[in-house]
Amino acid sequence: MLAEISDPLVNSYADSLTTGGVHYYYIVVANYNLGISSPSTEVSVIATSAENDLSLLPNSYCLHPTYPNPFNPSTTIKYEIPGQTQKDNINVALKVYDALGREVATLVNERLQPGYYQVEFNAADLASGVYYYRISAGTFIQTKKMIVLK
Repeated sequence: MLAEISDPLVNSYADSLTTGGVHYYYIVVANYNLGISSPSTEVSVIATSAENDLSLLPNSYCLHPTYPNPFNPSTTIKYEIPGQTQKDNINVALKVYDALGREVATLVNERLQPGYYQVEFNAADLASGVYYYRISAGTFIQTKKMIVLK
């Protein structure tokens, strides 16, 4: 499929692919004022859809380390929720606690479909120190440490 992007500021293109798999494209840089164009080498794109390819869903729960850590004032928390289908909904709670075990923030408290998630945690109103973030999803519970440096 050949698509022309007429807006020079656009650097993305959404294709209406109906199947997953590997698709090949050439990117052409064109200057219509000078009448020249320069094709790229072949670019392969792996097109997938979690609705059609269940192998893309996580197969286990995972709470990743924050990045960055230590941080000031914000960090990103990534986590994975497994499932057999996209229709599986799981109660997920992601909370932050101080070193004394007091809850200081609730970042997530909802039913989520299986997939890969991330949430930004802003600690601008918190003092420097050690904090813990804890996920509970179904029967899975995990806690990790993060450090706020100001």
